[in-house]
Amino acid sequence: MSVAKINAITVPRDRFDEFAERFASRLGQVEKAEGFESFQLLRPDDDRDVCLVITTWRSEEDFQSWVRSPDFAAG
Repeated sequence: MSVAKINAITVPRDRFDEFAERFASRLGQVEKAEGFESFQLLRPDDDRDVCLVITTWRSEEDFQSWVRSPDFAAG
């Protein structure tokens, strides 16, 4: 069974595009991680300023290995 990790990140609305570009540039690194399955960046379509970053992993162990990796630390 996959494991989903969801981060709610407050981003000023005028910086949404910059925020999305930052994640797009890092996506190549996380895609290489053992057990990585998918990534989504959800932006609100109303006046809220919280974006959701959702990643899915094969297992909690795979996610924890990514968190401990040099590539994660560099981000």
